[in-house]
Amino acid sequence: MNILIAPNAFKGSLSALEVAGIIQSNLLKLNPDLKCKCLPIADGGDGTFDVLTHHYNGETHIISTIDLLDREIKASLFLTEQGLAIIELTHVAGLSLLKPSDYNPLNTHTFGVGDLIRLALDLNCSKIILAVGGSGTLDMGLGALRALGYRFFDKDGLELKGGGGNLSSIVTVDTQCFDRRIMNVDFQIACDVENPLIGECGAAKVFGAQKGATSEEIDLLHQNHQYFAELIKAQFQIDISDMKYGGAAGGIAAGLHAMCGAKLQSGSELVFQCLDMDEAIDECDLLITGEGRIDSQSAFGKAPYVLAQKAKEKGKRVYAFCGTSEFLQNSPFDKVFPIKKVSQSLTEAMKRTKENLIDAVFSMRGVL
Repeated sequence: MNILIAPNAFKGSLSALEVAGIIQSNLLKLNPDLKCKCLPIADGGDGTFDVLTHHYNGETHIISTIDLLDREIKASLFLTEQGLAIIELTHVAGLSLLKPSDYNPLNTHTFGVGDLIRLALDLNCSKIILAVGGSGTLDMGLGALRALGYRFFDKDGLELKGGGGNLSSIVTVDTQCFDRRIMNVDFQIACDVENPLIGECGAAKVFGAQKGATSEEIDLLHQNHQYFAELIKAQFQIDISDMKYGGAAGGIAAGLHAMCGAKLQSGSELVFQCLDMDEAIDECDLLITGEGRIDSQSAFGKAPYVLAQKAKEKGKRVYAFCGTSEFLQNSPFDKVFPIKKVSQSLTEAMKRTKENLIDAVFSMRGVL
């Protein structure tokens, strides 16, 4: 039997690569004759860099830059042998870099992301994939745009820095020093959410609170996003207010689309393209996927769910492991194996994810 093992990370417990390795090694203990292929997956959020760099041959390049609160940080990008640069926003602007007491959504910024993009251009890349999920910012890419040469001025002619709190003070956008090399590169952004920039489902309204914004700050940031979107529309003739994926990572997706020509895509679909996932599904008899939780939100673009749908369209069996689950109507999964023990609290279960996953793999003995 040919088994394709393609899990997402169990966030907070195990990476996608670790989950795939555990499943494979224990399946082979059950049946050494199984033929297993591991293709860990991601959706454009945390861990996308690790999944893609595991798949490609290439070299890691490191620079000194600043994080989302101006602190010095070392950050890396990966350049494949084919000239593809892989960058993950969380390395320099991720919420995971902050303690809750440091959350500052009016001032956090993406300058380090622009630094990494410039490094990719200096390395003569032909294509860039930027994974943007997990950000701690709401600056619409203002910081990254500054790192790429754009300059922003207020009504008094003073140059603006900072994050999303400054967007409504911008009166003039100076493009003279913009690094136009980016316009000659295939620049793709892997988005982990489909939300637009503006509206009740927009970046500030939906994601502001988790990045530390108060209700007043959420309203202010939403207004600032509206203001900057209108300014971009007037100067660049591009309407980014309600485009799909535009609200990803605090609006950096919309900002880089309008001002750097970036193409916005589903992170899951983009990762699947890189991994040649359609071909891998064709070759398997059984797909095994999974992530920390499978629930009603899984149907809204979560990588394991999208992958399971692809496999079912091809008539394949699909099993999924997860920490916890809830019933899904019209589920693409033939079997779901929740690994959390009934007697365990969620905290305890997360500490014992590896042991629980091993037990769950062995429970498959009768269904392989």
